[in-house]
Amino acid sequence: SSGINAEWPLRPGKRKTDLVVQAMNELGNIQFYLKNQKGALKWWCGALDTLTGVNNVLQNWGSFRNNTENLLNKCQIWGCLLGGCITAKISQYITYHSLDDRVDACLLAGHFFKALFHSSIPHPTTDHAFAKKEKSTDCDSALIPLL
Repeated sequence: SSGINAEWPLRPGKRKTDLVVQAMNELGNIQFYLKNQKGALKWWCGALDTLTGVNNVLQNWGSFRNNTENLLNKCQIWGCLLGGCITAKISQYITYHSLDDRVDACLLAGHFFKALFHSSIPHPTTDHAFAKKEKSTDCDSALIPLL
C-alpha cells in the first residue's frame, strides 16, 4: 500500500490551515495523476471542508449561496482562489459523479470566484448589475494585453 493512500494525520491549527489545504490539494492532484479518481475526490473534498469549516461542503454550501461576503470572511482571498480551483477540478475531472453534482461544484466554484471579485475594485454588488457593467475607460488599457 502506498503511503499516499494512508490516512495522513492533518490536524491544522488556525495559522496553518492554508498550508494544510494546499497539501491536501496537492495530494488530491497526485491521486488524480495516478488515475485514482476516488482518492483525488477524497483529498479535494477534505481540502474544501478544512478551508470552509463546513462538513461535506459540496452538498452543504447553502450558507454561502446568497452571501459571498461570508465566504470571503471565512476563507480570505487566497482561500477563495484555491477553493475555486479545487471545486473546478472536481467538476471537470471527477467523471463518475452525476451531472447535478458536477453542476453544483461549478456553482460553488463560481461563488468562490465571485467572492474574489467582491473583494477587489469597486463594482456593482448584484449579479445582474455586475453582468451589465461596461468596461471602464478610466484606466490605461495599454497596460493590459489584448484590450
